[in-house]
Amino acid sequence: MKINALEHEDLLMEKELYSCLGIDAEENPIQVLSSVLKQTDTVEDQNIIRFIQGERYFLLGDFESAIFKWGMAEDTLLSEWASKNMGDAYMEDGQYENAEKHYQRVGKNASLTLWMEKNLALVHLYLSFEKEEMAIHVLKEAIKRAPDYKNISVKTLDFYEKREMWHPAALLIRDELNRTGSCFWIQKFKEYVEEGRMQDFSPEEFIVTFPIILEREQSLFSDIVTKLWVGYQDSSFYLEWLKAFHNTFPSLGAEGNNWHLIDALCKESFPDVLFFDFDIEEVVALIPLYLVNWWKITSGEKTLLKGFILSWEELYAYSFDQHFLEEVKLWGGEESDEGTTLTFFPLALSRFVEWMSDEGFGVPANLRWELEHLGDYKTLHLVIAGTFSNGKSSIINSLIGEEVLEAEVLPTTSTMVVLSSGSEQSMTLIKGSDVQRLSSRNEFKTVTTIDHRDGQGAHTKGYIHYQLPNPFLEENRLRLVDSPGFNDEKDEENEVLNHLHLGDGVLFVLNARTPFTKEEKNKLKEIMEKQDLPLHFILNKMDIAEDEDEEEDIIVDTRKRVKKYFREAKVQPFSSYKNRNEYRKEIPLFIKSNFRSPSILKQRTKKFTAKLIEAVEYVKAEDMKRKEQEYNRSIKKRLSAVSTILKEKQATIDYFSQQENELLKELRVIKTALVNSVWEKVPQRMITASRLLRPESDLQTIHVHLTQYMNQELSLCWESELKPPFLQKLQVWQSTIEMIEVKINYEHKQFLEKAGQLSERKVDLQSSKHFTSAWLFSNVSAVATLSLPTVAILPNMSPMRLLTGVQKLIGGSSQSFIYNRYKTYLENNTYLEAVQGVLDEVLPFFNKIEETLTERIRQTAEILSEQTEEEINTLRNNNKLEAGQLNAYLSNREKHHQKLNLFLFAARSGQLWSEGDSLR
Repeated sequence: MKINALEHEDLLMEKELYSCLGIDAEENPIQVLSSVLKQTDTVEDQNIIRFIQGERYFLLGDFESAIFKWGMAEDTLLSEWASKNMGDAYMEDGQYENAEKHYQRVGKNASLTLWMEKNLALVHLYLSFEKEEMAIHVLKEAIKRAPDYKNISVKTLDFYEKREMWHPAALLIRDELNRTGSCFWIQKFKEYVEEGRMQDFSPEEFIVTFPIILEREQSLFSDIVTKLWVGYQDSSFYLEWLKAFHNTFPSLGAEGNNWHLIDALCKESFPDVLFFDFDIEEVVALIPLYLVNWWKITSGEKTLLKGFILSWEELYAYSFDQHFLEEVKLWGGEESDEGTTLTFFPLALSRFVEWMSDEGFGVPANLRWELEHLGDYKTLHLVIAGTFSNGKSSIINSLIGEEVLEAEVLPTTSTMVVLSSGSEQSMTLIKGSDVQRLSSRNEFKTVTTIDHRDGQGAHTKGYIHYQLPNPFLEENRLRLVDSPGFNDEKDEENEVLNHLHLGDGVLFVLNARTPFTKEEKNKLKEIMEKQDLPLHFILNKMDIAEDEDEEEDIIVDTRKRVKKYFREAKVQPFSSYKNRNEYRKEIPLFIKSNFRSPSILKQRTKKFTAKLIEAVEYVKAEDMKRKEQEYNRSIKKRLSAVSTILKEKQATIDYFSQQENELLKELRVIKTALVNSVWEKVPQRMITASRLLRPESDLQTIHVHLTQYMNQELSLCWESELKPPFLQKLQVWQSTIEMIEVKINYEHKQFLEKAGQLSERKVDLQSSKHFTSAWLFSNVSAVATLSLPTVAILPNMSPMRLLTGVQKLIGGSSQSFIYNRYKTYLENNTYLEAVQGVLDEVLPFFNKIEETLTERIRQTAEILSEQTEEEINTLRNNNKLEAGQLNAYLSNREKHHQKLNLFLFAARSGQLWSEGDSLR
């Protein structure tokens, strides 16, 4: 009998090695095996028979006998199978600890089948006495070694799902998707995304699957990304998702794919990135990459996106690759981006107002109201203007169907009145920073009218916002701006010219008795020079016409007069007394056909963003003022005895010494990182040249082509791998110096100023002019544009000549010999020349900065010390600023400054968009 039991692992698994003996099935296996054992001579065969006896006893349920037989085979070739089977027997017998001990005797050097079977048995064992964590650990080990064994990955996923262990389930799906790329795991991933399970975890854990999903199931990719994106919008991982996606996207390849769903999400989420309460530094780092990816994705609206990119570059120079910027600047599509504009800028306003409220800031009431007025993109704003007594107020009353404005001949409108639809009636006077609620119509009448008969009243600077429930304004989405009438005697007081920016167009009221007078023509020219708005006319008081012919003559004559000076203007007849209802029906159509156009939207955006910039700058100034006031109040409380002045002097000098050391240390860290990166990445790039060498290559000239290729790779390595992170670190380092500069100058100025106050004498408030970051900025800019020269990387000789010595030494001169030797030379070269070529260009820059920085800090310390010494001598009984307060002040102000910069960016983007062709 000769059985190689280890060749029958399928039978070992089922404990059916008995079938290899070829014994008649009708015979008693136990008796037959006992007989065979007596006739067997070799120890090896006897151990196999005992092992098979153990199997038969196990199958008969005699676990004690099975364990005994297998125990006798433990020191044989089948010992590990015997240990595993003994574990099975102990498991069936309820002896779990013994079972675990024998299972664990099967080591990792066992066959894959045995090791996996042992692990599956252990999982069953641990689950039997509720050691779930240990079972999971064993499952993970098994999947790690043989994920396809008996479909264990799918079974493990089912195990996780039944226990609602969604995180390990998601990680398993990720790992198997990456490993197999199979449709099953992609569908599982999609299923988890649709159920919202993936969005409970960090996107960094599974975004690595995107390239595989895109390659294998392109039709599902956009849908998966879209659902993930939407799911993360209400998650704490939202910003992390945006960062992960946009960092991964460049590797996916934007060309040739349909990204319209993701394009829409980029557009929808961009305001979130700008205006949500995310970490400001992370947002500033994300936005350039976000905008570049969005530009590559979008196939539609790009005009506003172009404004975003150019606006960001204005705020944060060198954020984009110069070739990309040129592409953006040269783009000349005609998309209007109206949909985006109608949502983005009102949202920017809303978030700005929220932020001001949260931070305790405010702007003058008139500025805030104008912002909200201009930010109401859904409503058309029309300025109703005209000469005194032409009937402006009567027309407005007729249109809205209510006697809101005084329409008598002599009392005239003295104040800008903005009429808008609202849920209830309210009248608010807005005058500079003052807001006054008007409680009655009589009060409204007093504020808004002048009686020229007795000279009573005066033009009110400001305007009244009159809200009322009104179907005409609501249905036609209108705001009417009733302006004071023009009058020769009072024109210098008229507020129309100061408030033209409130309107999207001007509807000028003419009198049919004296239409389009010389005075009206001159006044309109002045209006158009002040603000280029669409201009059209209402020819009022048409009831003077006796019949239709006379009416037609008046209209034709008026249109002729108007066209002579305003070619695009239209004239609409009107009467508050004759055919009033017919005229009233025609006005909305007249407004709609002449005032609603894309150009009006751009003009509105231009005015709105200008106001938003004004508001942001106002808040910036107020922030500075408020912080300085708080700071100054704190100074008065925190002054201490003159002895601390002496300590402060020393602290200032120590500060500069410390900063010198810290800055130089940081610079050297950057330098070391760059040098290490050069030594790592440049040889890697150079070695790729060996792929160009072929057995059939011309060995007389190949070194010339390889040198050209290597220089190209060297340049690409510098531009794409070395320079960007290096430049980014330098810019961060530069910003640190800029903050130090602010701190030095501010602290010294404040010290001298307070010293002067305390000593009751005037002090020459000199700030340090020596320590400035301007010189550094020019150096960093130079690095940004630095290109590498051509480097002699390989010896200027052919492989034939280069290897002459080797040929003589070891023999061989064939083409294949030279090829193999030269390829080995290329693959093992250290490429010192290439590395040195990069370092020779960059390291002098570091040396220059180190020398200059040290000198400037020391000069500044000396100057500050000299200026401070004189003041110390006059403050023997006075005090100084407590240390640390300035740093907190500057840090808080910097956060506000960066947040306000985002609102400035939004506003400036709108300006660039509204300028249209001027961007090209």
